Amino acid sequence: MAVVQRFSETRSAFEAGAVAHALAAAMRDLLADWHLFVTQLEHQMRIGKLTLQVSWMIYAASTPIVASIPTGSTRCGSASSTAGVTSGALSNIWP
Repeated sequence: MAVVQRFSETRSAFEAGAVAHALAAAMRDLLADWHLFVTQLEHQMRIGKLTLQVSWMIYAASTPIVASIPTGSTRCGSASSTAGVTSGALSNIWP
């Protein structure tokens, strides 16, 4: 998560390039969805209603978000370690 957040913060400036700027905006949206997912789980836990069924319902509703986080963070990490070339970052994210 920290890698995705760092990528979205460092590449959000338009000077980083239009593609990196758009990708950073998409990553910020993904992070917002992730925070919503975690908040829903925490809320259910705090009110004492977090069961396996409830956690599965919350997870199933946000499966695309949860599934894309590990892949995105790994690829953003490798893109962040490059020299900042937008085409190199894109080839690392979408092979």
